[in-house]
Amino acid sequence: MRTDKPQFVFRVVVRPGDANIRSAAVNLPPVVLIDPTALGDICPRRDLEADDCAGHRRLGTARVRSPAYAGGLEGPVYPVSGFGGLPRLAYLLDGPADILLEGRIVSRGGRIQAGVEDVPNVRFDSFELRIEGGGPGYLVLSRDICAASPTADARFRSQDGQVSSQRIPLLADCG
Repeated sequence: MRTDKPQFVFRVVVRPGDANIRSAAVNLPPVVLIDPTALGDICPRRDLEADDCAGHRRLGTARVRSPAYAGGLEGPVYPVSGFGGLPRLAYLLDGPADILLEGRIVSRGGRIQAGVEDVPNVRFDSFELRIEGGGPGYLVLSRDICAASPTADARFRSQDGQVSSQRIPLLADCG
């Protein structure tokens, strides 16, 4: 519905023979906007460096499954200010290793683009990003997506520079 704050789940499952991913970016459809009322508790860069954004509102959670990390890696994702321009994303992954992945948020052609950059050259089986919805959510819909079929565009760059793109339909419970 219009003005809802939906939960989004993005999953990447690696196919046999795929190269390791270096970066990924998702362009959300124009119907998805940032809720300006949610921007009051963005983690400042100094808090990321001092205490991993403890006490700040997170964007969501990320999970990585990889044969290199028994049990996988999982942790919160925060928007972080202090880089100039729009906030960046910090993926704080814990497990057998602690990894900080960073990503950008940009606005291109009236669309929000978010992603992850400089992924370590490690084989992984899947990556999942859950963006929280409801009251704590950062994203809001500008119109009812049940009346249309909006799509997100994903772009992946491999460690050896190959690029792959996909169109991903947004699915909603319109029952």
